[in-house]
Amino acid sequence: MAKTVSLVLGCVGARGFAHIGAIEELLKRGYKINAISGSSMGAAVGGIYAAGKLTEFKEWAEKLTKMETFRLVDFTFTSQGFIRGEKIFTVLKEIIGERRIEDFDIPFTAVATDINKQEEVWLDKGELFSVIRASCAIPTLLTPKKLGNRLLIDGGVLNPLPVEPVLRTKSDLLVVVNINASVPSQAKIIKQEPVTTESDAYMDKMVISMKKWLNIKPTVEGNDETLGYFGLLNKSYDLMQDRMCLMSIIHHKPDYVVNISRDSSSVYEFYRAKDMIEEGRIACIRALENKEVYSD
Repeated sequence: MAKTVSLVLGCVGARGFAHIGAIEELLKRGYKINAISGSSMGAAVGGIYAAGKLTEFKEWAEKLTKMETFRLVDFTFTSQGFIRGEKIFTVLKEIIGERRIEDFDIPFTAVATDINKQEEVWLDKGELFSVIRASCAIPTLLTPKKLGNRLLIDGGVLNPLPVEPVLRTKSDLLVVVNINASVPSQAKIIKQEPVTTESDAYMDKMVISMKKWLNIKPTVEGNDETLGYFGLLNKSYDLMQDRMCLMSIIHHKPDYVVNISRDSSSVYEFYRAKDMIEEGRIACIRALENKEVYSD
């Protein structure tokens, strides 16, 4: 009889590719995933797996380069965020197709946040990529998504490790993948392909544009931004989510905690999918073999 798992996938950003490695390792060891819940990138990977398209998604993600990643970014520079996110989801729809969550064989719930009502929202019905887009709307980065009468942003704002929505049977093991853990990185860094001159120039242009828009100035210590706008935002967001994940783990007492180092990747390094998939695989092996719990 297969060992069954209720799987919870945390947020946020590019570190979420680690969920692919964790899922693959669970399946390799004979676990059957009975239900999934996720926030932000956890919702994206979990939803795509529940749709039966994880292999296609992985193959696409592993081919992403810096240049291709930036070409998928549709800048808007509005007061609600500076990325629309339509390009990337259009590409994913072409790869995976239009899918509705209620048609999945595996129960799946994505978590988002209603910014106006200031409440957590569980999304277990509807068009997959509209739901994922809402759950992934990182404040100030990706513009909010309107679904019905709700204006939705990243589920990680209120629940970065959403255990509560996952449907469980008495026999299910509860496995959570926490991608904001204060632990050392496990995987060896895979050498990236050289960045082309074209890519360097494009990235430099985008960085200059963002700095002008955000009015970022050098710090008094020198000419470099030792902790600029995004650095400060990321560190603050990581710290907040780290504490919230810890409290969720302490409260729910999962059977296994797969800890992904918050230092393994920044939120924006989507071109490092191979690194993060390997990070997730190694962290999952460690968790299953050592029955790892949260460590601070």
